[in-house]
Amino acid sequence: MRVLIVEDDEDTASFVCRGLAVRGHESELAKSGREGLALALTARFDVVALDRMLPEVDGLGVVSAMRSSGVATPVLFLTNLSGIDDRVDGLEAGGDMQSQHSLRPDDDGVGRPGGDQPASPTAQSCVRGRSGRIAAV
Repeated sequence: MRVLIVEDDEDTASFVCRGLAVRGHESELAKSGREGLALALTARFDVVALDRMLPEVDGLGVVSAMRSSGVATPVLFLTNLSGIDDRVDGLEAGGDMQSQHSLRPDDDGVGRPGGDQPASPTAQSCVRGRSGRIAAV
């Protein structure tokens, strides 16, 4: 699976990239909303892991622009924003799933985003669900 990670926090980005690599996935990193949007519009990815609070263009702006441009790549929001309104805003903007941003190491040292879902299976679920929207977790 090829994943575009749009994340401005270096520690989080490194952690997610490492976790995906350990599971055999390829990732590309964008450190701003503008850079992430440019990549999402010009390259092919299986899923976009997108932070909500980014410099230049926020995550909602990125996913809205992707959808307006006809890009149907599934979007998994990685965010500390956990309120119902935040989840609804992400889904209404065109996101497919939201996962808590807080990461903790797993037994294999890779990490899990919030809750109990490993990063890779969460992204895979997002890809499978693109044919019909899936609910926020």
